[in-house]
Amino acid sequence: MSSRTGLVLAVVSAAALCGCAGGGDGFLITGSTAKTSEAPKASLFGNYLAARHAGRNRDMDAATVFYSRALKQDPDNKEILLRTFLLELSAGNIGKAASLSRKVIKNQPDNRAARMVLALQAFGRQDYAKAREWLESDGPAEVSELAAILISAWAWQGEGQTDEALKTLRQLEDTPAFNYFQSFHTALIADLAGRDKLAHENYETAYELSGGSLRAVQAFGLFEERRGRGKAALLLYNDLLQRHNQNPLIRKAAQRAKTGGPAPAAMITSASEGAAEALYGIASQLSKGSGADLARIYLQLALYIRPEFSLGQLLLADIYENHKNIRKALGAYDRVGADSPLRMEADILAAISLDRLGKTDEAVARLKEVIESYPGKLRPVIALGNLLRGRQKYSKAEPYYSQAIGMIGTPAKEHWRLFYSRGVCFERMGQWPNAETDLKQALKLNPNQPLALNYLGYSWIERRRHLDKAMTMIRKAVHLRPNDGFIIDSLGWAHFQLGQWKEAVKNIERAVELQPDDAVINDHLGDAYWRAGRHLEARFQWSHAKEMKPDAKVLARIEHKLQHGLEAFKPDPVAVNARNGD
Repeated sequence: MSSRTGLVLAVVSAAALCGCAGGGDGFLITGSTAKTSEAPKASLFGNYLAARHAGRNRDMDAATVFYSRALKQDPDNKEILLRTFLLELSAGNIGKAASLSRKVIKNQPDNRAARMVLALQAFGRQDYAKAREWLESDGPAEVSELAAILISAWAWQGEGQTDEALKTLRQLEDTPAFNYFQSFHTALIADLAGRDKLAHENYETAYELSGGSLRAVQAFGLFEERRGRGKAALLLYNDLLQRHNQNPLIRKAAQRAKTGGPAPAAMITSASEGAAEALYGIASQLSKGSGADLARIYLQLALYIRPEFSLGQLLLADIYENHKNIRKALGAYDRVGADSPLRMEADILAAISLDRLGKTDEAVARLKEVIESYPGKLRPVIALGNLLRGRQKYSKAEPYYSQAIGMIGTPAKEHWRLFYSRGVCFERMGQWPNAETDLKQALKLNPNQPLALNYLGYSWIERRRHLDKAMTMIRKAVHLRPNDGFIIDSLGWAHFQLGQWKEAVKNIERAVELQPDDAVINDHLGDAYWRAGRHLEARFQWSHAKEMKPDAKVLARIEHKLQHGLEAFKPDPVAVNARNGD
C-alpha cells in the first residue's frame, strides 16, 4: 500500500476513532467539585497527574490504574471517563471498556470507539443486525470511517447477505486510498460466498495495489491452490519469499504448493474472522508510522473477536517492542497458540526479547528448547548463534553456525550470512585461517555483500596482506553503502594502516559524522589526528571516546594513549575492528 494510503488512513482513523479524546491536555472538573468554589481534592489531582505522567512514559498499566481511581473520585468527569475508556481498550480489557462505553455514548452519541466496542460485542453474539446498528451514526465521519464500513460489510455477510455486503464495500470506491481494502475484502467475501470469478478479479487487484503484501499473497495463494492452480500459487509465494525469505507461513505454503499437497481452507472462513482481518489490516498500516497507539487499539479489538489470531499477537508484540515495553511484548508472544504455525517464531522472538532484558541465560535456555522441539529447523539454530555472537560469546556461537551450515546441504546465495557470521566468530577466536575461508565463501555466494567485503578487506589490511585487493573490496563496500559509518571508518582505517594520514582523517571524520556515538570510530579519529600532527585534537577525540564507555580492551588503549601519546602505543597486529561484524 502506498504511503499516501497510510497517511489518509491515519488521519481518518485518528479523527474518527480517537479524536474524541479532546486533543488538549487541560483538566476539567465536571463532577461535584465543579459545582462549588471549593478546590478539588488533592488525591483527585494526584491520580490525574500520575496518570498523565505514566501515559507520557508509555506505562499504560499504571496510567489505567490512576485514571480508574480518578474516575471513581469524579465519575461525571467526561475527560477522565474518555481517557479511562480508551486506556482500557488499548490494554485489551474489552469487558471493562464495554462497561464504560455506554457512559461515553451518553455524553457523545457519535463516539466511534465506544460504538465499535458494542458493535463487536454484538458481533461475538452473532447479532449482526445489532452490530450494524451500533456502527450507524449521524456524525459526519460515518461515511468515511473505514473500520465501520468494513465491519458492517462482514455483518451483512454473517447473515448470508453477500449482495448487501458487497454494496456496503462499494462506499469505499470514491476514496482511492481505501481501494485496496475494498478489493481485498470484496475478494474475501466473494471467496467465502463461492463467487469465484469475482473473488479472483479482486484478489488480483488487491495483490497489485498492495505490492504483493503478506495477507494479499496468503489469501490469493490459498484461493489458487484450492482451485488446483498450484503453479500460480507458487509464483505468488516465491515472489514474496524473494523479499521476505524468513516468513514461516509463506515458506510452508510454498513447499505445499511445490509438492502438490492438499490446500487448507480459505484464509477467512467466517464473518468474525473477516471482521478481525479488517481491524488487523488497519492496525498493520497504522503501526508503520506515527499511529502505533491507534494500531494497538485496533489490534486489541481484532483479538477480542478472534483471540487465536497469531499474526495479530505478533504485531501487537512488535508495537510493544518499538515502545520499549519488552514485558508486554513477552506476554503477547506467549499468547500465540501452541498449535499455531507461528509458535516457533513467537518463541524465537520471545528469546530475543529476554536477551534485551538482560536475561541472556533464560533466552539461551528457551532457544535450546525450541531447537529440541523443532528438530531440523534452521531458524532457531541460527537465532541462538546470533544471540551468542551478539553477546561476544564467539566460541559458544560458532558450533551453532556450524550446525546450521551442516543442515543446509548445498549452500545458496541466501546462506552467505551463515559463513560470514561463523567467519566473524573464528576471527574473534584467533582462528584466522578458518575465518578467511568462511569470509571467502560468503563472498563467493554473494559477491556484492558489503559486510563481507568490508570485513575480509579490513582483515587483510590489518595483516598487511593483499593490500590492493583489500582496498578495492573496502571501496566497493563503501560504494554499496555510502552512508554506513562503520564501513567508511574501515576505509579510513585502511588508509591509516597504509600511512596515508590525510585520507585517513578525511574518511574517519565522515564516519564520525554518520556514527557519532561509536567509541571505536572516535578512537580511530584520535589516532588519525595524532599521526597527522594534530595532537591537541587527538587528545580531545580520545577523551570523547573514553566518555562513551567502550569495552575494557578499547578503554585500556585509550587511557594509555592519553598518557603517552600514540608513539608509545603498540597496536595488536591482529586486532580487528571490534564493532565490525554485526
